[in-house]
Amino acid sequence: MSKEDSRAQVASQARPQPSEAPKSGKRFSIKLKLLVLFGATTIGGVVALSGIFLSKEITDSRAALQRKAAAYGALAARQVAPAVAFDDKQTAREVFDAVALDNDIESMTLFNASGEVLHARGSAGAWISAAKGGVQEQKVVELKDKIAVVNPVVSAEGPRGTLVIELSTKQLEAAVMSMTKTAVGVGLSAIAIGMLLAYFIANSLGRRIGAVARAAVAVSGGSLEQPAIAVTGADEVTDLALGFNVMMREIQRLFRQARETAATEKSRLEHLVHERTQELDQRSADMRLVLDNVSQGFLTVGMDGRMSRERSAIIDTWLGTPHEGETLFEYIDHALPGKGDYLRVGWEALNDDWMPLEMRLGQLPSEFRTDKLHLGLAYQPIKDGDALHKLLVIVTDMAPMAERMRAEAEERELVQAVRKLLSDHRGFREYIEEASSLVADIIGPDPDKPRRLRLLHTLKGNSAIFGFETIVRLCHELEETVQHGQPVLSEADQQRLLQTWDRLKAKVDVLMHGKSNELLEVRRTDVQHVVANLNAGARASLITRLIHAWDMEPAQARLSRLADYTRSLAGRLEKAPISVDVEANDVRLHPTAWIGFWQSMVHVVRNAVDHGLEGPDARRQVGKPEQGHIWLRTRQEGNRLQIIVQDDGSGIDWARIARLAQKRHLPSGNHEQLVAALLSDGVTTREQASQTSGRGVGLSAVRDACAAIGGTISVEAQIGKGTTFCFTFHVDAQGQPVVPAHPVASETRRLIAANGGSSFRN
Repeated sequence: MSKEDSRAQVASQARPQPSEAPKSGKRFSIKLKLLVLFGATTIGGVVALSGIFLSKEITDSRAALQRKAAAYGALAARQVAPAVAFDDKQTAREVFDAVALDNDIESMTLFNASGEVLHARGSAGAWISAAKGGVQEQKVVELKDKIAVVNPVVSAEGPRGTLVIELSTKQLEAAVMSMTKTAVGVGLSAIAIGMLLAYFIANSLGRRIGAVARAAVAVSGGSLEQPAIAVTGADEVTDLALGFNVMMREIQRLFRQARETAATEKSRLEHLVHERTQELDQRSADMRLVLDNVSQGFLTVGMDGRMSRERSAIIDTWLGTPHEGETLFEYIDHALPGKGDYLRVGWEALNDDWMPLEMRLGQLPSEFRTDKLHLGLAYQPIKDGDALHKLLVIVTDMAPMAERMRAEAEERELVQAVRKLLSDHRGFREYIEEASSLVADIIGPDPDKPRRLRLLHTLKGNSAIFGFETIVRLCHELEETVQHGQPVLSEADQQRLLQTWDRLKAKVDVLMHGKSNELLEVRRTDVQHVVANLNAGARASLITRLIHAWDMEPAQARLSRLADYTRSLAGRLEKAPISVDVEANDVRLHPTAWIGFWQSMVHVVRNAVDHGLEGPDARRQVGKPEQGHIWLRTRQEGNRLQIIVQDDGSGIDWARIARLAQKRHLPSGNHEQLVAALLSDGVTTREQASQTSGRGVGLSAVRDACAAIGGTISVEAQIGKGTTFCFTFHVDAQGQPVVPAHPVASETRRLIAANGGSSFRN
């Protein structure tokens, strides 16, 4: 390359490109800008200072006039005190004549104690009639063109009067006008002098800066052979010109050096590119080897959905070989019909910059499941600067992981089952028998939708007590299907439930082998009570009754089981620790007649924790103890039994229950009607159902279980104080519930049966 070619190339690179060219439009010289700046500053400063000084002078003058008025008022009030005391107009006239020597005095008026004018001088305004009633202390009044002072007159003899003096502001206004004219004259003179100085300064600076600017423009256009700028003066502009001259000499030296090294650098770069190309080819081969020998699938996808050619071989095994130019959505849709459009919707949202990238990525599907495949998808952003350029899509076969997690969960549940069986074998056996019956009813011949939901909800709640989370999660999924989809479970869903339960039951059947259901639970205190009665010579009939009571189940066992579940649930819902008090009061009941009711009670305690109790922070904010409290009680008087669940939580919003009842066309005019709505199917105050509650079926299950054995329900609640559920039954000597042959339904039960209702805390 010749020297002329090198110079031309560098000059062309140095010239401003079209995008760098100055914007079109009218330009203003630095001289004009400096002149405008100095002039505006001078004018603004003079105007501001003149205004400030003038305003201060006016304010001070008016304040002085007010002080003078106050002084006249105080002085004259003391002088006319005898005139008020003795109704002496002559004294008042003499005082007024003396004060009136001041030309600012416009009027003076003296009122006696009765509010009558004792003496007046000048023409007072009509406003002073308001002052004749007297004042307790001196008052200065600002009027339109005058200043007035109202002063109390107190004589030593006792009578009181009022003195009003008005001072004219005409002289003050004349002085203000004179000061204004003077300020304007001085300001205009200062502005003229400032503008003249600004012109000389701007002209000097503009001329020298212009010389530097012209030289810089010439250099930017490629003319590097510029003469040195003539230097005059001794300020920063002079330093700028000197610096520019030094910079030009350095640029010319560097330009010569660049031409000398350009040829050598070109040869070196060509050799380096050749070496790097060989390295990249080897790296691509190594990467291909890795991609073809991993169990995960990797592929990069552009923002338009186009896939790169490089991907893991395992992806072709799972989804087949893609067609040339095929998008990821089309590729997925061919292998998994209907899934591609689902992915496309989330992909299109990636270009919406108004959401954080993490939220946009979170909208993309995380897994695809079919009968044969269960693939998990993860997305890693690839950025070009700050802009999203591509995504690395990571595909994982989730089937082995899901199977491993299921097996681990079942093993954990088996350990939990052993613990429950050892500590509560009767309750555990009852759960297995009742759960088997519930599963059979759920997949049985066409129960209606509300009943199917109640069955699933009861199975979920009872399974949670005994720690079978696999059944809990599956029931929750099936509840979602029933509530938001078809009321009848599909064949596949029925098989999932049946197979899961059969697999679990097969394991626990091994544990229960040989565990007789005929065992009695007898506490040491029960034996001691019988022995004490024997030693005391009690009648045989009493001893017989005490021993027969051993065949009945202690309510303490049932309540303790519910208490354990309550504490565990509070921990999962981040409301622990809570206090749970159990008061069984030595109540014993028939061991089998109450099974259905006890199993439905899980819904009541679950609602008490999930909806009743507030979290520790919320309780602290409303002044409650940080620890929530729940009471579980049984008490029996004669043949009347009560089972009570009480909490000190947030209570029930009966107004909201009324609105929900009206929305479903249910009666809501009194408390019993509201309780009927509370215990009914289908309505919940929860916006979204959780795995714990929120479907509106739990309390209706409790209602049905209670009614089946002749019980009644009462509910008392107060906002912010808590809620109490009381279940009342009649029992016989063997602890069995007494169901009347022809029960007379209460108003609450009648309303429930007639209307279906809505559930509040479930």
